[in-house]
Amino acid sequence: MSDVGERSLGGVLFYHLARIYPTSTSAKRTFEALMAEGGRQKGKLDLGVYRCAQVGEPADARVLAIVSLNRKGIEWAAKVMGGEPYDGLTPAEIDSLMQRRVRVVAPIYRDGLRPEGGQVRIRRPEGRPATMKPGGFLEEPVGRDE
Repeated sequence: MSDVGERSLGGVLFYHLARIYPTSTSAKRTFEALMAEGGRQKGKLDLGVYRCAQVGEPADARVLAIVSLNRKGIEWAAKVMGGEPYDGLTPAEIDSLMQRRVRVVAPIYRDGLRPEGGQVRIRRPEGRPATMKPGGFLEEPVGRDE
């Protein structure tokens, strides 16, 4: 049985998955491996991969959340990423992750900036996490990303 979930946002079906790992280090290793494979495949997996911390544990990002419009890509991730299924994300948080993905990726496609495919990597210094707000906006340690 797969722990890939389905949701609809604005009438568009998308898929989501979250796993929790024993340590933030193991979650980070898995995140890096997924990003590396996404790069090798030039973004064709169509995965929005996010390292998340549980509320109250900002320095311990042990959760990986993935959103995608591509069921095949997310089912591949579900098979290879290990970890334990995590159901601690609310529907509003899942929607916010997908909204964030759309806000970042849609302009790239719209403007034809990556016709050959690719990936977007957003890095933050360890210990300086952003906070997801409704609508897919991130509140950075230095301000909002609007």
